[in-house]
Amino acid sequence: MNKKISIIIFSIIYFVLIYYLDFYIISPLILPADNCYYHTHNIPFWVELLYMSAGSNGHPDGSMLHFILLIIISLFLGRITNRILIKS
Repeated sequence: MNKKISIIIFSIIYFVLIYYLDFYIISPLILPADNCYYHTHNIPFWVELLYMSAGSNGHPDGSMLHFILLIIISLFLGRITNRILIKS
C-alpha cells in the first residue's frame, strides 16, 4: 500500500477512535453533567481553552482548538503506526 494512503487511512481510524474516547468517555468524566453548570460557576482555564467555543454560550461543547488537537494526535499516531507496519 502506498505510504501516504496508509497514513491517511490510519489517521482516519485513529481520529474516529480518539473522537469517540474523548467525547463519549473522557469528557463526560471530567465535565459536569449539567450543561449549564458554568453559567453560575467559574470556568477553569483548561475547560475554557479546550471546551468553550465562541458560540457555546457557557456550555462546554468543544472548541476548534480541541478539534485541531484531535486531528494532530491522530495524524501523529497514524504516522507512527505506518512506520511500524512498513518496517515489519
